[in-house]
Amino acid sequence: MDSGQTLVSLQYLRAIAALLVVVHHVMNARAGFASSPATADLGRMGVMIFFVLSGFIILHSSRHARSGQFLLRRVIRVVPLYWLLTLVYFGIQFRNDLGSDDVWRRVPSLLASLFFVPYPHLAMTDKIWPVLVQGWTLNFEMFFYALFAVGLMLGRPGVFAAVVVVSLVGLGLVMPTTSPVMQTWTDPLMLLFVAGLVIAEMRAKRSLAGMVWVLPMSAVLAAACAFGWAGGSAQPVAYFAAIGMVVGCVALADRAPSWRVPLLGPLGDASYAIYLSHTIFLIALLPMLRQLPLSGWLQVAVVSLLAACLATALGVLVHYFVERPLTRFLRHRFDRPSSPQSVSREVPN
Repeated sequence: MDSGQTLVSLQYLRAIAALLVVVHHVMNARAGFASSPATADLGRMGVMIFFVLSGFIILHSSRHARSGQFLLRRVIRVVPLYWLLTLVYFGIQFRNDLGSDDVWRRVPSLLASLFFVPYPHLAMTDKIWPVLVQGWTLNFEMFFYALFAVGLMLGRPGVFAAVVVVSLVGLGLVMPTTSPVMQTWTDPLMLLFVAGLVIAEMRAKRSLAGMVWVLPMSAVLAAACAFGWAGGSAQPVAYFAAIGMVVGCVALADRAPSWRVPLLGPLGDASYAIYLSHTIFLIALLPMLRQLPLSGWLQVAVVSLLAACLATALGVLVHYFVERPLTRFLRHRFDRPSSPQSVSREVPN
């Protein structure tokens, strides 16, 4: 199969995964709002889909890249917006710390966040979260990129990354650790990248059009896991659901390459900006929406819909007016000219 083919359906899946994360954070129980179902974990399901997508797209588009160029493009794609929004969120927190006894207590966490070092969250020490909480997924992503880059130098990027990841996860199962770094690198979630690599190898050999039936089945299973009906999104069945969603979307691209959904395309383009920025916007949006004269489930429905739509729309604006100009400038400044690549090859997180 042609690795240069644009797989538009993966853009749509990226949009859906980002929206799952946004809705998850909107629906979390917050002071002044009626509580939504505590068993729902839409965000984790969205992240799991992102990880499989990352494994697939990286091998699909970069199996023959030079190691240094690959890392440069990943850094340009991921780091600038993440650093910018991390500093914005840190500024919000720092302002609240000005009257405390330890004004600089968040600085170690900030430095760890900026350099993708897994670090315990200050408010919830049992969580390995950076300053911008949803950035925890980037700690996984950047480690995977580093493994892939080493594999490129060795001439077998997919094989090398897969072997190291599987070995580390196996090590974590037999030798549990308290190190935040090793807990991240040995987390079974890392296996989702390997699943993406396997899907990319399968498609490189033949079309997956005959497996399009996997998509609706996996979508139902993913919904069941996200809402806690199939044991929750931390269960093994959720891994199969996330993998199946990607297999199904790749198969759909092979079966119907001209199929288009207009709204999901731009949302897929903006998925990284939406993912990173939405919690910052919710800080302002939720207090405003709290003023609406609503209560109970009506409040949950209206506030969730409005907050999710507004945070998503603002994330799209961040993409068009911040992320894209910044990325283009950095590519022009540091990356050597090359043929234009489809946006669908870019990995959001």
